[in-house]
Amino acid sequence: MSDLSRVLIAEDNLHTQQMIAVMIEQFGLPFELANNGAEAVQLSQQQTFGLAIFDLHMPELTGCKAIRAIRDGGGVNAGMPAVAISADYDFGQLEALFDAGFNVFLPKPFDPLHLYDAMRTACEEACRPWPLAASPPAVPKGNTFQTFPNHFPVSHPAPPQTGHDAADAVHMLLRNRRQT
Repeated sequence: MSDLSRVLIAEDNLHTQQMIAVMIEQFGLPFELANNGAEAVQLSQQQTFGLAIFDLHMPELTGCKAIRAIRDGGGVNAGMPAVAISADYDFGQLEALFDAGFNVFLPKPFDPLHLYDAMRTACEEACRPWPLAASPPAVPKGNTFQTFPNHFPVSHPAPPQTGHDAADAVHMLLRNRRQT
């Protein structure tokens, strides 16, 4: 696989790191793990990545500051697609995530299919080729995702007083950005 299929994951929670790593492995993609935003920026200066998945709330350097540093650095990863993840989100602040350089926001908890779709959407938004099949791979019986059943609910909690779920909100923002 080319370097464009490598995923840079920045997440400070070890348990969440492991869950994301299992998902990315199931997708058949190589990845590197960073424990915080500063490590992610450092890795981005040393290696080429095709996609980033950054938690928003990390020590040393937040996800927004890390992706902005990578974008502003102008290196080979400056244009890589980026997915922001967080359990603590405010739909009123989503535009700030896009301004920082993220292509997609994915609220935690999420399941493998939501992550797959977010990664594909980020690639499309960044006009980068998607390195995998259009459809996610079938999750085999006895898969490792069953190890974390409480972390992959069928639906995400509805955002307060909006009438939309996370996917609706992100698609509305993306549609609005395309029209401007």
